[in-house]
Amino acid sequence: MMVRAKGVLTHHWIKGAVLHPWAFATYPALSLYAHNVGQGFLGDAIAITFGIVLCTGLLWLLARLVLGDWLKSAIFVSFFVTIFFLHGHVISAVEGLSEWLHLGDSAAFFIDGRTSTFFWLGVWGTLLAITFCLVARSKNDLRTVNSVLNIIGLALWMLLGASLLIAAVSAIAGSQATPGATRTSVALQTDGPNEGDDGVLSQWKWDEICWQGDAPIVKAAGHPGSLPDIYYIIIDAYAGAEILKDIYQLDNSEFLTYLSDRHFYIASDSRSNYSQTALSLASSLNMIYLDALPSQLDPETSARQPLRQMIQESCLVRFLREHGYTTYAYDTGYEFTNLKNADVFVAPAGGWTRSEFTETLIALTPLAAFQKTWFDFRRERILYAFEHVADAADVAEPTFAFVHVLVPHWPFIFDSDGTPVEPPRGIGSRTDYEYDEFIEGYRNQLLYVNELLMASIDEILSHSATPPVIILQADHGPDARLDFDWNIEETYLPERMSILNALYLPGQEDIDLYPAITPVNAFRVVLNRYFGTDLELLADRSFFSEWDHPYLFIDVTHAVGD
Repeated sequence: MMVRAKGVLTHHWIKGAVLHPWAFATYPALSLYAHNVGQGFLGDAIAITFGIVLCTGLLWLLARLVLGDWLKSAIFVSFFVTIFFLHGHVISAVEGLSEWLHLGDSAAFFIDGRTSTFFWLGVWGTLLAITFCLVARSKNDLRTVNSVLNIIGLALWMLLGASLLIAAVSAIAGSQATPGATRTSVALQTDGPNEGDDGVLSQWKWDEICWQGDAPIVKAAGHPGSLPDIYYIIIDAYAGAEILKDIYQLDNSEFLTYLSDRHFYIASDSRSNYSQTALSLASSLNMIYLDALPSQLDPETSARQPLRQMIQESCLVRFLREHGYTTYAYDTGYEFTNLKNADVFVAPAGGWTRSEFTETLIALTPLAAFQKTWFDFRRERILYAFEHVADAADVAEPTFAFVHVLVPHWPFIFDSDGTPVEPPRGIGSRTDYEYDEFIEGYRNQLLYVNELLMASIDEILSHSATPPVIILQADHGPDARLDFDWNIEETYLPERMSILNALYLPGQEDIDLYPAITPVNAFRVVLNRYFGTDLELLADRSFFSEWDHPYLFIDVTHAVGD
């Protein structure tokens, strides 16, 4: 009797409770986060989920006022939010089916452009209208439908909980030191790296990497005269001259001549130290290699939170702040390099800063058709950064300006003259471009980036009372020949590791610069020149790693050198 009574009670609870609208509404955002744990999107996921819950509640209340029944309105709301978040998935499925059936341009009506948008909005509107009428006119007991939806919703929540738990355990395990790892503080040495260390990260207590007690480990011996403003401009995926000529059929000599005429030193044989943005900038901003990370983290982890912390709290920025610098950072839209803890964070006035997480989620919904597109926001941020980079020169204190612009990296959203363009299909991911389309899109976008760079550099130089330091550098090379699965055997490494690296270091001869200098040494040179430190330059090395295993480094120095 007790077992039967409990079963009856559970059955009635499933029938009577209304959980499914919340489950269907919250699952998409939290599921997307579960697949990106460790990428720095927790704040976005929490804020968006809260907003979705609020909107779902308001929609349910509105539906209740119209339908006059809580159960009917709940069923309609569940159907509405399901369609809302399935929109992008359906279009992607149709696109995949059309490619499989080799339909070509004949299927474009359902996939691309404004016509496609109106078509699908018409489909969803019709389905919603039919559902609304069926629910409103139903004379049947809908508690059975409600219980089925509740069971589906609970299953989604259980699946989501399992995914979040697995991802969280993996991220926590990946960010912890292994049992045999040392936890002592060894960091940058003013008299050069210890034998065998080669300037690597020695452990993972990041507050101890740059600091011992209250003092920075790298101490300036003194600096004559005024300290210069320092601009670190990272042009994402900008290749060196030889790769541009060999693969992209682009002679970049006009832009390089422009730089030479303004006394930039162009490191013509430079390569990136790492094949991914977060790795590369964690290395360059801390002036160290990351060799020790695999021994401090689970080398199989894909969690990039340690890299984000290294970028957000870099040794370079700590050092410069100790010497009176004001830090400037510009909205990038890429969470890892959005340094919102800077003294001044520069973003379009009144604009909504959308992260990649937010953009990806919105791209899955019909909202993308009614607001600025992902590409509009991206263009706005890029142009705003270029237009306002020289603002840092107007501050009385010496400034460090960190400027990461996501071009010429795909998606290709500018033509060679700056005209806005849209990707030929999809949302402009790498796989959305055929090889020839990628080559043309990258080439055109780079030509426009050159124009923006020249205007910005001229403005910086004209606004600066004291000649500034300008580091113009790519984080890694482009990926026309990068294997989609990051298979090193199928990747053309010289392209992926080739970068533009140009340094404007006024006031001294370029005796410590050389053609193959890499980003890990750039700020070692700057600190030595302008702050009196005695940091030895490290061996210039390059490492490749797969996207899903960023810490499994493969030394490819010899494969990418001359």
